[in-house]
Amino acid sequence: NFHSTAIGVFNEYRYRLLLRFIVAYSAVYGFNLCLLEGLCTLANLPDLLAQGIAVPLSAVFSFVVLRRFVFPRRAELARAAPSL
Repeated sequence: NFHSTAIGVFNEYRYRLLLRFIVAYSAVYGFNLCLLEGLCTLANLPDLLAQGIAVPLSAVFSFVVLRRFVFPRRAELARAAPSL
């Protein structure tokens, strides 16, 4: 998953980012787990419906965490580049 995400999504590939990637994916897993537990317990939703709600939110959270914490280089370069 590191290879496909690093190259396919962020067009960046450096092995030194692997540890950050693992930490970020652990955070995404924890976010999804807490969200799923909350939706099932607090909102009293069935498991599949709760996961159906949690998946899009976890995907957005995953992208934001990966963009800001694991692969920030390209975003920073884009902001620093002068506009034409």
